[in-house]
Amino acid sequence: MFRGQFTAKIDEKERFKLPAAFRKSLSDDYSDDVFITSMDGQVALLYPLQVWNEIEERISRLPKMNPSKERFLRITNYFGLQSKLDTQGRTSLPQALKESAELNGDVVVMGMQDHFEIWNKAKFESKMTTEPFTDEDRKILEEEGL
Repeated sequence: MFRGQFTAKIDEKERFKLPAAFRKSLSDDYSDDVFITSMDGQVALLYPLQVWNEIEERISRLPKMNPSKERFLRITNYFGLQSKLDTQGRTSLPQALKESAELNGDVVVMGMQDHFEIWNKAKFESKMTTEPFTDEDRKILEEEGL
């Protein structure tokens, strides 16, 4: 399970380095094989390949002509890249996603249970301000038993 957040940098060769604490969790529970994608072009999602394969298995059970399935596959493959972290925990990010999400310089890496989110730092800070956790959110989660 991936928890917490770290700030990282996109290096001069435009590579992303997964923070060491997250790298250890990934290596301990999975492997260095990952799938990087996005569902909206604003945030990169880095999945252990094993987790992404499970998502694809569930998607494959939907009818071929399901429009939502087609849109999901189209966007996740457009922004998608299967990769392997190198010995220092670095990988390239998909070019279309780097541009769309403005992933350069400082980025925020969030543990999201079974995957990571990689945000442009300024965009993430803005989102935290404009979309805060509210009392309504708390109420909905309480109704769900949390």
